[in-house]
Amino acid sequence: MNPKATVIVIHGYQGHPDTGWKLWLKQELEKLGVQTFLPPMPTPNTPKEDEWVATIAEQVKNASEPIILVGHSLGGSALLRYLEHEPEKKIKGAIFVAAAVDFTTHADYPDIALFLEQPIDFNAIKKHSVQFLVINSTNDDAIAPLEGEILAKELNCRRLLLHNRGHFSASEGTTEIPELLKEIRELLFV
Repeated sequence: MNPKATVIVIHGYQGHPDTGWKLWLKQELEKLGVQTFLPPMPTPNTPKEDEWVATIAEQVKNASEPIILVGHSLGGSALLRYLEHEPEKKIKGAIFVAAAVDFTTHADYPDIALFLEQPIDFNAIKKHSVQFLVINSTNDDAIAPLEGEILAKELNCRRLLLHNRGHFSASEGTTEIPELLKEIRELLFV
């Protein structure tokens, strides 16, 4: 166990850091001695990429290594944008839970599309984290499983396709993601 390890969880569009599986994950990781931060992202109802990336950068700057980043939905998109630029510290793992990556799919949602209108530099991203993981659900109405497939292919990483978890939101009943906890434990302790 590494008591100085840090996990930073970034919520999504119109999301809150202290709801559903995010709060559960924090509690479970803290039982293991892992520092876990759930920063509130600025203006979650009208997100701005530069503000979200700056918030992530500040969290990483103050974190103890090894560092694992977890992004849900638009939070995953923000992590991608953050990882395009060299982080101040080494990132051991980046986990994307139902992350938005396809501009054309989200063009009708301007707040989300702004994060995706420029091509994502996957080659740069792959240089800035040791490992990646993509998690999607078979019945997600917000982020199609195909987006997860594309992301996993671009990052050359594993993808977990979980059945009937929707968009992994508390309003749909997702209050825990045991598979995510297992993956983080393996990254930190194996």
